[in-house]
Amino acid sequence: MLGTGLTLTSIAVGGDNMCALFADGRVKCWGRGTYGVNAMGNTTTIGTSSSQMGDALPFVDLGTGRSAKTIRITDDFACALLDNSTVKCWGRNNLGQLGIGNTTNYGDVPNTMGDKLPAVNLGIGQTVKDIAVGQFHVCAHLVNNSVKCWGSNVAGTTTASMGDNLAAINFGTGRSVKQLASGIFHNCVLLDDNSVKCWGNHHQGQLGSGRTIGNAVAVPSSTVIPTVNLGAGRTAQWIFATGYNSCAKLDNNEVKCWGNNADGQLAIGNTTTVNLGVQAADMGDNLQSLQLGTNRTIKQLVGGTNHMCALLDNDRIKCWGSADFGRLGNGSSQHLGKNDSNTGDNMPYVMLTGVGL
Repeated sequence: MLGTGLTLTSIAVGGDNMCALFADGRVKCWGRGTYGVNAMGNTTTIGTSSSQMGDALPFVDLGTGRSAKTIRITDDFACALLDNSTVKCWGRNNLGQLGIGNTTNYGDVPNTMGDKLPAVNLGIGQTVKDIAVGQFHVCAHLVNNSVKCWGSNVAGTTTASMGDNLAAINFGTGRSVKQLASGIFHNCVLLDDNSVKCWGNHHQGQLGSGRTIGNAVAVPSSTVIPTVNLGAGRTAQWIFATGYNSCAKLDNNEVKCWGNNADGQLAIGNTTTVNLGVQAADMGDNLQSLQLGTNRTIKQLVGGTNHMCALLDNDRIKCWGSADFGRLGNGSSQHLGKNDSNTGDNMPYVMLTGVGL
């Protein structure tokens, strides 16, 4: 019930809220409205009544003539990559996560959206190809294949910290970015040489580096971020990050993940080490790949803080990690991925239609 005649392109999911992007570039958001994350000009929760949804649910005002190409949302704020390759963010802004040079929330009171909501200033002539959001920060993959981040590492709280004064992340001489991904307090990139680098918070091993790099979001331009060791001779095809975990699909089609493993999020059949990647010895050839079934390969990963799901090559889905609230979708409350009896071929598929499917 999102509206008459609308064609859904994609959805973005936050902690207690969601946004939908439609084929015509318009956006609708609903759920918990704290800090104005629904962009309604108030903090009202939307979606508890059918009368609030469908045609009654207004579109997000992105500005005169503007539409969205991508939408991202987290617990308290959201960002849209617009048709002119600029970025607008709204909702909570206590740490400058909206990137507008102040700490004022937008979208929580009338007349703060649309043309009143400024675009993020990333520097003269800079345009954006993709965005990623964490709990209190945002990163932008620029058209020139560099990355700039703002939010909980100070940038974005004043105009002096944005624009040309906001430094691009240093990934090494001559390196450029192919893909960007963000977890709650960390980020990763896939570089042009198919290597992976991660930075930010490392308490659960989500950087895979064996040491802490950065404070929470950005790092000084002089800092050298180490390359994640994926194994001898291994490179990455794509990357994924969620919660306190990072993953890479390798050139041999295996997928390796690192970080928090308390609920079996790494799907390696044990939780002997709760946080993999904290030590350098956890990585490389010592890091097992996800065990989701004999000869199965992964087409796509999604996940939350304590679980992940994979679309497999047979177009079926498996989920693992914490089963709380039925999030694994297999009719059981058992956490999966923690031991061999519920990993690999023993891990059930998500039941979508029919018995056992």
